[in-house]
Amino acid sequence: MFYSLRARLALWLLLPLALLVALCGYAAHEHAEDAADYVQDHDLLSSAKNLADRLIWEDGDIHASVPPSALSLFMSPEHDQVFLSVINDQGQLLTGQPDFPQPPTLRLTGGDAAQWYDTKWQGQKLRAVITRRAMYDVAGSRQITVIVGKTTHSRDNMVRTLWWPTMEYLLWALVVAVLVSACPCALGLATP
Repeated sequence: MFYSLRARLALWLLLPLALLVALCGYAAHEHAEDAADYVQDHDLLSSAKNLADRLIWEDGDIHASVPPSALSLFMSPEHDQVFLSVINDQGQLLTGQPDFPQPPTLRLTGGDAAQWYDTKWQGQKLRAVITRRAMYDVAGSRQITVIVGKTTHSRDNMVRTLWWPTMEYLLWALVVAVLVSACPCALGLATP
């Protein structure tokens, strides 16, 4: 009888606790993804702005150069690849990869007039940002589109780094609960 009661009590304790661990693990993973996305999106926009700042008028046309500082933000041990595309208002490529994928629907928002999106390029999963900048000259203004994309290896590693310690603590708490519930003296049900 004692063993049956102990088993039922352990089950009543462990099932809700296991469910709680799973829910907390899921929530922790979502928060880790949000944090990693924020960091990567910030880096993407910084690089796009850096590229936009390097646009110059020369001989009545806009020219783009890619400074090493624009891509240095992406240095990582995971060896992420960075892709970029700078396009003028006539659709001509000024620098970078031709035909780089753009979002299906363009919705530039915020003070930076930017839009982040997930895409695939050359068989790789990328996170990208697209932004526009007006270039002014005595002849008028021209809109330049800057797109920067980056593979997601460092972002995925950041998610694991942020999420796994929390998950480890939760799993250890579950293991301790299993051990405590399995010990007869822990529930005060040991026979004298």
